[in-house]
Amino acid sequence: MAIEFEPSEYKSLDIETITQTSDEKTLRWLLLLFASGIIMDGHVSRREKKIVAQIRDKVTLKNNALESLEEFLSAYKGGKGIEYIQANYPN
Repeated sequence: MAIEFEPSEYKSLDIETITQTSDEKTLRWLLLLFASGIIMDGHVSRREKKIVAQIRDKVTLKNNALESLEEFLSAYKGGKGIEYIQANYPN
């Protein structure tokens, strides 16, 4: 049995909505989750870099995962992704 939505019930989220409604800690973790998804295949494509740049321009939060994406990717490739997260994004 599928759940049906009325068009007025569903609103897509964009980065502006997320940044305006999220507290700093939630936003930091959402950006980390997004960055983790990008690096899963072991590299960052040109298209992904373009999207990351657009998001960076809209997010005022400093020291977030998107600002250090290449460093995160390097740690991930070296088998140190978890250690990188623990060192840079404590609870």
